[in-house]
Parts: sequence; C-alpha cells; structure tokens
Amino acid sequence: MSPRSAHAAPCLIFPTAVENPRFGRVVHQVARNALRWYVRVARRFLGGHTVGLACVSVARAAAHEGVITFRLASGGLVVVQASDRYWVLPLLLDGGYEPDLDWFLGTGMHSQDRFLDCGANIGIWSVATSSVIHDPARVVAIEAGATSFANLSRNAGRNSDRFSVLHRAVSEMSGETVEFFSDDADTASASLVQAMASSGAASEKVTTISLAQLLASGSEPHEDALTFLKLDIEGMEDTVIGSCEPRLLDDVIVLYEDHGRDLESGTTRLLLERGFLVWLLLDDGAQSITDAADLGWHKTDARKGYNLVATRPEGRGSARVTTALETARMAH
Repeated sequence: MSPRSAHAAPCLIFPTAVENPRFGRVVHQVARNALRWYVRVARRFLGGHTVGLACVSVARAAAHEGVITFRLASGGLVVVQASDRYWVLPLLLDGGYEPDLDWFLGTGMHSQDRFLDCGANIGIWSVATSSVIHDPARVVAIEAGATSFANLSRNAGRNSDRFSVLHRAVSEMSGETVEFFSDDADTASASLVQAMASSGAASEKVTTISLAQLLASGSEPHEDALTFLKLDIEGMEDTVIGSCEPRLLDDVIVLYEDHGRDLESGTTRLLLERGFLVWLLLDDGAQSITDAADLGWHKTDARKGYNLVATRPEGRGSARVTTALETARMAH
C-alpha cells in the first residue's frame, strides 16, 4: 500500500511532478508512461539491469542544462542532475523516496520543531521538512562532500533559502581538518571512513563539527519543540552517537539507517545499550525493536538501508513517536 493511501497526513515527498519539462508536459507524460511500461518488462525479463539507464534517458530528455527539477507534494523544489541514477530513479519512476521515513516525518513533525539533516546530500529532506518548519535557522542541512554541498546549496537557493546549509563533516569533535572520501559518480556513499566510500572516491579536506555543537546551536527553541536528528553519515553513526552525552539527546528523535549488510546491526545495538527506545519504520507503521538481533530478521536485502527511529525514554520524544504511530495505525 502506498503511503498516500495508508496515512491521513500528507506525505512530504510523495508524489512528485517534473517542473517545466523541456518538450512540454504532454510529451514528458507519454515518455514517463512508456518508461514505466518498459521498466515492468525489464524487471521481469532482464533482471532490471537497464532500468537506471532508461530512467536517466527520460530525465535527460526533460532536463534543462543537464538538470531536472521535481516539485514535491509539500511544495518544495528539488533540482537533480539528470545523470544521477540514485535520485532520478525513485523520483521519476517511483514518484517518491523512502516512503517509511516520509510518512513518519509528515505525521510526527510539528512547526515548532527543529530538523538537523546530517549527511544531507542534495537536501531532499531539508526541502521537504522546511515546508513544515518555517524558520531557516531550525532546518539545517549539513554536508561534507564538495560536489554534494554545491548541489545542496543550489536547492536551498531554489527554495528561497528556507533552510540553512553547512559545509561540515559531522564527527566526534569540532574544528578538525580531516580527509573526506567522495565520488562524484556515487555521492550517496561518500564518507569519512574510506572503507565505506566507493572504489572511485577521491580525498578532499573538510572541517568537522560535533553533534553536541549542532544540538546547542540554532534559534531559541519553543518549549514544546523536539529536534529531529537525521543521521546519514555512512559509517560514522556509532562514533557520533557514542561521543554525545545521553542527556543532550533527551528531547531528540534520532532518525538513522541500519544497513542490510551490517548483520550485527551495530548502530541499533549501541542505541539499545545506551537505553534508547527503538522502532523499525515500515511503509505503513513501525515495529518496536528491543534486541538488535531481532532486526536481522527484517534485513532481507544487503544492498538496502533500513530506516529506524530512536528516542530516550526520559525525554519527550517517545510520546511524540507513540502518537505518530497511533495516528498511522488508525489511518491504515
């Protein structure tokens, strides 16, 4: 079931529409329908090997100067390189991105909250959440890679700078100059950990910022505000969480990925050991995780990252998560 049909609250990213396609909307829609037909055939008979190439071909036909612009359901605009399969495939073909995280943020986030987008890449979640939180100081996109940061900055400008951008690498300490490994052909795998980056990654210098400093910065919070902390920092999650005093996370909802290839579910194990409550997000709800070993049963694809939510039981985040899950359950 799609997030749109499963939940009463509107999703922030689903669906998408292409802004001003080069040969007009009618031609683009015909091409998009043909693409969907071709993809069904390719996935059935060709193992899906040509799907990415087909999506890029349609995106390039609709692009202006090599980029294609999507309008999100939340009203924001996301500019993507037409050759970037990582983003073009879900946005052009599937009409959405990470529906599990999409419905959770669309349901659980309030206008007075704060969103820290650590490892923002092109900033799709910052674009989406800044339609709910109308203060650029309370939606901050942090990105270390130079190419990704340039694309992130472009998306901030395309949306009238309704969120802030920060060119830093999130680490255990602030102010250090470190090596960051990034590949322009695969920016989603960029990391401070060389082993986590793609084989074609090159080294670049970047300055670090600690999670404690990020949490302490920003505008004066509303008394009912929570911080939604999205950690997508490719192998640094354990280090960053472990370096932060637990009390600083009392009113924080941590959003993170536990990769299918990590059979030990290390980040989830660390959070549970530190006393966090953890839920695995599903397209139509969530599953409570009390033992990291149980998460392994859900990891059916080693290539996939599984979205989870964690909160401190002493803080106000757990009540917000429970309310969001109940809303989802009643709407399903």
